Amino acid sequence: MGRQIITQPDGLFAIYSTVSDSFVAYDCTKQDVIDYFVNEAAEEMAQRISTTLRQIEDEGPSFVYRQFALTFEEANDNHLGNGGEPIRFEGRDWELEICPDCGNHKRVGVECISQHCLIMRDE
Repeated sequence: MGRQIITQPDGLFAIYSTVSDSFVAYDCTKQDVIDYFVNEAAEEMAQRISTTLRQIEDEGPSFVYRQFALTFEEANDNHLGNGGEPIRFEGRDWELEICPDCGNHKRVGVECISQHCLIMRDE
């Protein structure tokens, strides 16, 4: 990280960069120090997520998630199989029904993948 939190002689805090060998903030309260690092982390995360979104759009989800990439349908089947509420949006070309064995939602014509049903099939 290259940063140290240093207590000033007056009891306030300074943030020292070991990369530039200089203070990047001083006369900080505890909350100021927390806010500094939270904001820095938020900026870094926003950059990482922007890169991930660009890669998904340009290269496809398999570029980011490799063999673990899911389609919406696969993710939604897992979501419903684990008791999640159905997601409603325009353009859906499949229907949902209640699984008679476990009571979870599942896609019509697709085997239920809830933990309950998977265990029942294995027995």
